[in-house]
Amino acid sequence: MENKRELFDLKAEKRELDAFLSTVAETAASLPVKGAVQPKETPSSLAEDKSTKPAPGKKMDKDGAYDCEPEKKSAGAGKWIWILIILLVALLIGYFWLYPERGGKAMEIIQSYIHVSKTDQGATSSSVEGINLINVQQKLIYNVKLGRSIRVLEGIAENSTPYPVSKIKITAILYNAEGSLLVSTESFGGNIIIDEKLESLDANEILSALKDVKTMEDRIQPKGQMPFMIVFTSEPAGVHKLSVFPADFKKH
Repeated sequence: MENKRELFDLKAEKRELDAFLSTVAETAASLPVKGAVQPKETPSSLAEDKSTKPAPGKKMDKDGAYDCEPEKKSAGAGKWIWILIILLVALLIGYFWLYPERGGKAMEIIQSYIHVSKTDQGATSSSVEGINLINVQQKLIYNVKLGRSIRVLEGIAENSTPYPVSKIKITAILYNAEGSLLVSTESFGGNIIIDEKLESLDANEILSALKDVKTMEDRIQPKGQMPFMIVFTSEPAGVHKLSVFPADFKKH
């Protein structure tokens, strides 16, 4: 009897153990699983994760869009540049005000460059009855007595005739933009005035120096050359074109 009772007790204990284990299994199944192994990310997914990260220097707004607006540069450098330019202009104005003669010479150089670059002044080479004009150039020189710049033409007259000539007369004409004649003047070959005198002589003295009788009587042999100079001591506004040509000469 004792052996049967022990066997009976073992069966009862086994039933209780099975019931307990089944209860534990149901409880474990109802709980969330922790520590589950996640699948390994593929390289494409890693690239997508990296692409979604904002690049340095860019900001992401609430909608997920990147703000690519460039950073605003400081305006301090530009401000200092403008200040330096203004100071330089003020210094130049003060310099020209204290030294008007030097200022006039500077303006003379600027105006001479502008006129030559905009027109073909000085490039004209004419031939009238065997006289050729070559190397014709023009410049502006500030005259102290007149208080303004005067236009000076220089060149060379060449005798292309088979006989000697003298008293070569050169004529220069200034035109406006419409082609109308503004003013004309003339001079004789061989008469040249140095720049220092062009700066200091008055209008009458300049014109008289360009009409030296002794010089204009000099004979020029065939293929010979003689320098010439024409001066506009005054001219109207609106000069657009200049022409220069030989007007007359004397045969020998």
